[in-house]
Amino acid sequence: MAHILIVEDDEYLASVIKKALESSPTHSVSISTTVEDAWLRLQTGGVQLVLLDIMLTEESGFDLLKLVRNYPNVSSEVPIIMLTNHGQIDKIERAHQLGANDFFIKSQLDLDSLITRIDRKMIEYSHS
Repeated sequence: MAHILIVEDDEYLASVIKKALESSPTHSVSISTTVEDAWLRLQTGGVQLVLLDIMLTEESGFDLLKLVRNYPNVSSEVPIIMLTNHGQIDKIERAHQLGANDFFIKSQLDLDSLITRIDRKMIEYSHS
């Protein structure tokens, strides 16, 4: 079973995504609302993919992205899909430069498309 960590401070949106993902018997999901909590969960291992909101209440998703990619002993290769409110090209480019694997625009949320992307990234990750 693949474990997915959702890092999103909008608890309603996080719960909707979690419910959709858990409808598949191949996904288990946990939610973090802060960079600190997400970082602690990543350090314990077992996360196969991260959905990471760019704009969090206390910090930026970029802060967690940098932490993950700069500490090779802490899941540095785990796929990270950034969640953004709009198609902000500058933020998408920055996310890719920092090591994000993909992005998804929340205002265009289509759960089936998101799940397909997640599954594709997890397959790529398992073959790397």
